Amino acid sequence: MDIEVDEKIHMPKINNSIISSVFGKMKVSFVMLLILVVGIYVAIFLILNNVDTNNSIGSSYIVLILEILLWLILIYVVHINIKKYNDDNLDYQVKMENLFNTKISELTVNANTNKADENKDITECVNDVVDGNKEVFHIASNEFTFNEARDICEKYNSRLANYDEIENAYKKGANWCSYGWSKDTLALFPTQKSLYNELKQIPGHENDCGRPGINGGYFKNKELKFGVNCYGIKPKAKKKDIDYTHALNHTPRLTEAENVSKNFESKYIIAPFNKDKWTEKQVSHLPSV
Repeated sequence: MDIEVDEKIHMPKINNSIISSVFGKMKVSFVMLLILVVGIYVAIFLILNNVDTNNSIGSSYIVLILEILLWLILIYVVHINIKKYNDDNLDYQVKMENLFNTKISELTVNANTNKADENKDITECVNDVVDGNKEVFHIASNEFTFNEARDICEKYNSRLANYDEIENAYKKGANWCSYGWSKDTLALFPTQKSLYNELKQIPGHENDCGRPGINGGYFKNKELKFGVNCYGIKPKAKKKDIDYTHALNHTPRLTEAENVSKNFESKYIIAPFNKDKWTEKQVSHLPSV
């Protein structure tokens, strides 16, 4: 007779649905341990019965109750182990100390959940990669209320940038001379000192972009209309965005650049990170039209 052995549980494959449902997911070591424990139970009860042969009827009842109680405990423990058995996450070591002396018994269990830790590490790694690609980007259209700005960021799978994120972008070279709604009803924009110095050389435009650093602040009126500062993965530059950047870089008057933006088909114009780079992490120059 040919017998097939399951490679995972190391037991013969059987067609009996009842037996399979009980022992199908167990390993041989678990079954052998169960048989050993039952054998020890039987030996203990035989010894107790032999010792109690010449004792009173009352003692016999006590032994009987003790036997029933121990059997119930064993059945309950086996039931719990079968019900909770999970081969994918069963890796543990148990050590019982001080069982047969005057000290309090100590049970030490060292569990190893390698698969759970591995999955957690993979998830954290993916999140780190995604977060590493996020940055502050500015939508340069002064036509959004605070609530509209929040909705616009969601359309780009992002959120409103907070002050710290905008300040961090400024330290990396961010520059756009346009207010943008930000978190906590702030309207902010970063100005680099290089642009500030350039504007000082243009009569009448010395103060167009404020001072070097983070300009703006808190605005109580949420109905005021500004651009938007979002935090997320910046979209790739489209032709209209590049044209807008070209206008910013080739005219001394920022108001003219704003007029150019009004002629674009889309009203959502995304500003470059600064006049040389589209994104914060871009090394090369701005993409060409």
